[in-house]
Amino acid sequence: MLETKTIDLGGKTYTLSKFPAWEGTVLMSKLPVSMLPKIGDFEVYKESLAEVLSYVSVPMKSGQPIKLISPELINNHVSDWETVLKLFKAMVEYNTSFLADGGLSNLLNGITSNSLPELLARTLQVFSQLSSPKDSQPSMN
Repeated sequence: MLETKTIDLGGKTYTLSKFPAWEGTVLMSKLPVSMLPKIGDFEVYKESLAEVLSYVSVPMKSGQPIKLISPELINNHVSDWETVLKLFKAMVEYNTSFLADGGLSNLLNGITSNSLPELLARTLQVFSQLSSPKDSQPSMN
């Protein structure tokens, strides 16, 4: 059985689960790039978000928890989009010990303030060189 943790958001209780080893590795490898605006693929981000939330469950009156495995269940058991993002952040932090205690914010700030501008500048420079006309002799034909 996977380790779990209970949290309260907006007066509602949610149970977070650890990702299984393989699924967690694959999922966490997709997240950083899919989350970057104008670089990431929104469909990959949406799929990743849904997959992360599928490891969140909500206790029911029957005593049997229900997993948030579909957009319909998410809409039925999560009050608003901000809570969805808070759950997502809580799940990422819970499943990545190196991002605990504000590490996720520090990581994202580091990416956007240091690495990302440099990466973008180098990428744009390469594309600029590739798209520039080459110096060549005029055709005699």
